[in-house]
Amino acid sequence: MALVLAGRLAWHGGSIDAADWTGTEALVLALLALTIGAGGIPRLGRAATVAAAGLAGLAAWSGVSASYSAVPALARDEALLALLALGAFLLGAAACSSVHGRTIATVGAAALPATLALALCLELRYGAHPDHRFQFGRLTSPIGYVNAEASLALLGFWPALVLAARRRGHPLLRALAFGAATLALATWLMTQSKGGAIALAASAVAVLVVGRGRLRLLVPLAIVTGATLLAWGPLTEPFRATENGTLVHAARAAGTAALLAALGAAAAGLVAALVDRRLRVPEQVRRGIGIALIVLTVGGAIAGAALFLVREPQPVGFAQQKWRNFKHTTVERQEGATHLLTFGSNRYDFWRVAAHEFHKHPIAGIGARGFGRAYLIHKRSIETPERAHSIWFDTLSELGLVGFAFALLAFGTIVLALGDAARVESLATGAFGAAVLWLVHGSGDWIWTFPAITIPFFALAGGALTTGRLVRVRPHTPLLAGITTFALMLVTVVPTWLAARLVDHAQGQPGTAAAATDLRWAKRLDPLSTAALEAQAEQAPTPGRRIALLREAVRQNPRRVELHYALGIAYLDAKRKRSARLELRRAQALDPDEALIEAALARAGARPK
Repeated sequence: MALVLAGRLAWHGGSIDAADWTGTEALVLALLALTIGAGGIPRLGRAATVAAAGLAGLAAWSGVSASYSAVPALARDEALLALLALGAFLLGAAACSSVHGRTIATVGAAALPATLALALCLELRYGAHPDHRFQFGRLTSPIGYVNAEASLALLGFWPALVLAARRRGHPLLRALAFGAATLALATWLMTQSKGGAIALAASAVAVLVVGRGRLRLLVPLAIVTGATLLAWGPLTEPFRATENGTLVHAARAAGTAALLAALGAAAAGLVAALVDRRLRVPEQVRRGIGIALIVLTVGGAIAGAALFLVREPQPVGFAQQKWRNFKHTTVERQEGATHLLTFGSNRYDFWRVAAHEFHKHPIAGIGARGFGRAYLIHKRSIETPERAHSIWFDTLSELGLVGFAFALLAFGTIVLALGDAARVESLATGAFGAAVLWLVHGSGDWIWTFPAITIPFFALAGGALTTGRLVRVRPHTPLLAGITTFALMLVTVVPTWLAARLVDHAQGQPGTAAAATDLRWAKRLDPLSTAALEAQAEQAPTPGRRIALLREAVRQNPRRVELHYALGIAYLDAKRKRSARLELRRAQALDPDEALIEAALARAGARPK
């Protein structure tokens, strides 16, 4: 059920706005409460307990940081996000506390991305506007962010591949797993995500070095990779399409190619599964294949290095050029056959500012979600990111060493524990591959911030790390634990969700008595947010009332540039130019390069800076 909720969230935009996902979080925590209350308190192993403690600490410390964050409401949202991860982790452990627990977790992790990818490819093939799913020739939808779309698709790749390689599985189910893994690769290829490519390569190395039964993965890996490579041209064609009509045709062709590649891989997988049932490879032969694989890998690496040196006689200069490209942004729409070979981005500048903030506030950081406000002041690019595009830089700059310790405890423990499990059980290999992929991708992007990815990943991790047993307790203990979990959800999540719903409802009927009542209740339920005050200001009957409400919002959150700008415009509309200049100067101090503020200052009679 939790995976269904995550799929629904992903399909409807995968929003990072807490107003859009706190309702889903409430349902996830309610499911956890019901599962525990019914007697399903999972017996967590040492590693799972440490990871859960790390997530709980991360949630608590993010909540504490709301007291000094530039955006207290968003800091609270970060705490709720960590609480959601903890809830999904415990729900995965509770739901999979059975003999077939890891099988359930692996099937669920493979099925969710595959189902979304299948629906997407069908829409690309038969939908009226397939080009709307692309931006600059790269697949961004349904989640709305290209790298998040790639991360969610690839999350199911290794679980699907492990199921495809499982000899005891039914041939038809194994064939479906072949198709699911192919859809994952095809979807990633349509996104053209470099972060996804790096994460995929890192996870492949980790799985093939650590995972049990890695030799059995070679055939499924070869079939799935081969089917995807055969469809390379049409899958990457949208990136090369420049006109709208061309993009529509390219998008349809990409959807068709992905479906055909998945069908071809499923058919080949069915044949391989049937043959695998009757084929028994002697231990000596398998050992020889393993040695041959190592030799081929080393030989391929040497050959690749030699080929690189032949094509690039000055490797130092080549590396320096790529480093310069990484440090400086490039145009948003690159020309060429693929986006995967470009290096330009603004991540270097994001990480520079994050490192600067960590240096200034090493222990506690600047407060959860505070990076976006700091970047406006210190940026060297035209972007206005909310996060530093790295879970580690985000945590260090916003939560300091304290938050970093909790994050390392949670995420590091999950990956290491799954690695240990993968050495002794082939099913755990799928979860280990997904964990490495998520962590590597999240180290270079803001994947952590998307709840549509957080729910399935942590549910998979919890299910894979469960001991498969329940805790033996007194008869009424599960009920009390379930009630406590439900009460925690009611106190922490529901007020935020309900306040957002009330604000939305009030904005739909401006000026009415019902809207005024909704906004008053919204302020009481969520005192950290200024959304209700801003909505009241929009509906204010007089300029004076509007100014008073915006001044209250500014007092509540003095480091939000949007509020200072709105107050400055309100003063301008009321013909109070001196007050407008003062407020707009405060806004400009928080965002020195914003053209709208400069234009408003000119209207207020201020001299150009």
